[in-house]
Amino acid sequence: MLLQSPRNLQYPITVTELLKQPGDHVDKFAPLFSYFSTTVVAENDDDGKEQQVEKRLHTRFESETDGKFLRWRIAEGVVIKEAGYTPVALMRFRTGLRLTWSSSVELIEIEEPCRHDVQFGGMCANCGKDMTELVKGCHSCRN
Repeated sequence: MLLQSPRNLQYPITVTELLKQPGDHVDKFAPLFSYFSTTVVAENDDDGKEQQVEKRLHTRFESETDGKFLRWRIAEGVVIKEAGYTPVALMRFRTGLRLTWSSSVELIEIEEPCRHDVQFGGMCANCGKDMTELVKGCHSCRN
């Protein structure tokens, strides 16, 4: 599975630390990398006057799945300016050819033990995993 940057992050973000190495096991919701974004907030100075101050917000990006960590598509120090639009395919339509776009930046590759492609009654027919569990923390599900 290729994890991509979700649209709901406060961009731009700066990657500060990669927390996993190729070959590591990754649990669902485990932190994968640390990053910060900046925002402007109103604060009162010593005299009680309100002023705009730039603050760094540090946080971690969590995995949406479990599996084996394969490789990074980013590096420490990289600034991701926005979710972005990346051309992914040239599609043929009745009106001609069109380029299709992905709205995310590729971040990480994780090999899932099962893709849960076949589901029945709320369970994966291949591995038996309960597919009704809450998707808490899933970055791509918060649109």
